[in-house]
Amino acid sequence: MATTFVQIGTTITVGSGGAADAVFSSIPATFTDLKLVISVRSNQTDFAVTDVYVSFNDLYTNQTQRNLRGFGGTGSVTSQTRTDILLGNMPSAINTASTFANSEMYIPNYAEANNKSVSIDGVSESNRGETYDWWLNLGANLWSSTAAITSIKLIPSGGWNFVQNSTFTLYGIKST
Repeated sequence: MATTFVQIGTTITVGSGGAADAVFSSIPATFTDLKLVISVRSNQTDFAVTDVYVSFNDLYTNQTQRNLRGFGGTGSVTSQTRTDILLGNMPSAINTASTFANSEMYIPNYAEANNKSVSIDGVSESNRGETYDWWLNLGANLWSSTAAITSIKLIPSGGWNFVQNSTFTLYGIKST
């Protein structure tokens, strides 16, 4: 059985003014799974990294996550009930210029009338020689909703913005 990736809509590329969020709306229910791929950086000026959060259908409820996170030579495992899903971290404006974080999110059976599992894999690095020089985030998440996912919103933490040339691409996956 072949698997087909189809880009849904156009890739969102942040322009020169930056962006407070990135939103994919009107996601059709014609695929089996979704895959989101991002390459991002923030304009934060007071810390090495900025978190990237995800919400589905503009709802901020019923999301549970278990993350394995590593940074600067240390690691931690966290389990949280949240109002959003942590997709990962991205370098801030005080880090090495033109360095972007990369993350992927996979959502099987996103349109089915059952709870949605979400897996996340992301990395970030800054080359500053500090404790927070690099981050790794592996996440197993659950959105406890039977609604089909029709929109995905990505938001930087702390009111910061995604900077120019940050990109977001959403794929629909079909088994043929």
